[in-house]
Amino acid sequence: MGNYIKSECYRLICSKWIYVMGGVLAALAFLYNLVSYLFYIHTPDFRYGTTSFAFSNLVAYPMLYCYAAFLIADLLWEADTRNGTHGNSISWGIPRTGIFLGKCVVGILASLILLAVTITVFAVSSLLLLEHGGPTRLQDLLMEIPAVSLIAISSFLLSVLVLELFDRMIVSLLTWLSVMVVIPRILFFLGMKIHALMPVALWMPENFFSVEMSVNMSRCITLWSSPEGMAKCLISGAVGILLFGAAGICLAEKKEL
Repeated sequence: MGNYIKSECYRLICSKWIYVMGGVLAALAFLYNLVSYLFYIHTPDFRYGTTSFAFSNLVAYPMLYCYAAFLIADLLWEADTRNGTHGNSISWGIPRTGIFLGKCVVGILASLILLAVTITVFAVSSLLLLEHGGPTRLQDLLMEIPAVSLIAISSFLLSVLVLELFDRMIVSLLTWLSVMVVIPRILFFLGMKIHALMPVALWMPENFFSVEMSVNMSRCITLWSSPEGMAKCLISGAVGILLFGAAGICLAEKKEL
C-alpha cells in the first residue's frame, strides 16, 4: 500500500489538476469578497459587506465540506475503472484493500491542501476588504474545521466506496446522497412520529447541523461552541469513518474488478 500511496502522490503532484482546482477555489473565495466589497462601497444600504456575513456562509452550512469531499473524490478517481487504471494496479499485485485505503489517504491529503489554501484566501480577503463586526467571527469559522473534519473524512471514505462500487458517476452520486442526506432526513421525519428513532436521527450530521444550530445576520449559535456539541461532531465523524472504512475494506475484497 505504501508504494501505491507514493505513486498516487507522485501522479497528483505531476498533474495539473490540484493546481487548477486550488487556483479556482482561491479565486472564487477572493472574488466573492471582492464583489461584496464593491457592493458595500457603492451601495449605501447594502447590509452584507461584513466579515460576519461572509463567514456565516460557511459556518451555517457545515455539510458543504462533505459535498466538497465527494467532488474531490470524483475528480480524482471517477474514471479509474473506465480507463483501466484500477485494473492495472491490481495486476501489479496491489491488494484491493490497499487501493481503497491508498485512495483515501491520498485524497484526504489533497483535500487538506485545497482546504488550507481556500480558507486562508477567504479569511484574509474577508478581513482586509470587508467591515468587521456582526455575530459570526473568524473564530467560529476556524473552529468549524476541526468540528467537521472527521465527518468530512467519513464522507470522503463513502465517496471512494461508492465510486469503487459503481461505474457510473450519477449512480455513485445518488447513492452518496441517499446515505448522507436522504436517509437521515427520512429518519428525522419518522422520528417525529416514532420517538424511538429521533435520538438515532439526531446523531446524523445532516440532521444535527440543521436543527441544533442557528447562524444568521442577528446571531451565531454553532454546535461546536460547546464541549458537548464538539464531542458530538467528533464522535459522529469517528463512527462514520469506522462504518464506511470497514464497508470499503469488506466490499473491496468481494468485488470483482
